[in-house]
Amino acid sequence: MFRKPSPYLFGLALRKAGLDASDVWFCGDNVRADVEGAASAGIFPVWYDDLTVENPWRGESAGFSPAFEYLHIHDWNELIGALENLK
Repeated sequence: MFRKPSPYLFGLALRKAGLDASDVWFCGDNVRADVEGAASAGIFPVWYDDLTVENPWRGESAGFSPAFEYLHIHDWNELIGALENLK
């Protein structure tokens, strides 16, 4: 019925998990569906852009310049470092 980037999908997941959007980060490799979708639902978006693997959505991200805060990472260690810095 709903699919990313619909904020309703993200909202449903939050309700089922019993979480508040302000407490959640969402990581995905599709800049439109994952990054914009998460941000539209009030979730902090993390754009996982691993340049060592083929990504069918990479072309969509050319020139991507969001009007919201997000984290752009290229490997999982960057995410681990960002999370450790929250402490």
